Amino acid sequence: MIGAKQTLDVYLGKNQIANIAFIEDQLYWKYNENWQKKGYAISPHLPLHQDIPSLNVQRFLRNLLPEGNPLEVDNQYPFFARAVLCLFQI
Repeated sequence: MIGAKQTLDVYLGKNQIANIAFIEDQLYWKYNENWQKKGYAISPHLPLHQDIPSLNVQRFLRNLLPEGNPLEVDNQYPFFARAVLCLFQI
């Protein structure tokens, strides 16, 4: 995946607040310019006006997902599609 760039828009409610980019096996979080002016950091580890280390982004995303084996999670929570659990390639 070297050189490839994949992005994902991040929404809070109906507001796009950020983009996540996956570039050369690293995750990058970039807040939307409008959100930076009027919004807030959604985590102390994802500050509004500073560079955000890729490790912080990875940890934040991992903490959003249920713990355990993804296949077990899929059986317990059928509304989680396997595609969603594989989306981040973490």
